[in-house]
Amino acid sequence: MHDTCIADEAKYTLPVGSFSDQDAGFQGFNLPGVQIMQPKKKLRNGTLTPQEKEENRRLSSVRVRIEHGYQAVSDYSRRYPFQLSRISRYGRGNALWAV
Repeated sequence: MHDTCIADEAKYTLPVGSFSDQDAGFQGFNLPGVQIMQPKKKLRNGTLTPQEKEENRRLSSVRVRIEHGYQAVSDYSRRYPFQLSRISRYGRGNALWAV
């Protein structure tokens, strides 16, 4: 199941005026009043402008830091599963939100 389908089924919401940094898994997912930050894709046989490339680099640098945070929580949960399951009242699968 794609990220967009999961977000639609979960009735995913964000406060009006916030930003959503999305990857390709959320292609086509929009929320009212939320500014979407998503890398630009080049058209078939096309190129991106230097400004679009720079924006993609900026978004990528933010996304990498977020992914490293996910990895750190994942590593911690493998090393110390008992502590995270105690922290999260919903179990290890949702421990990221409890940390």
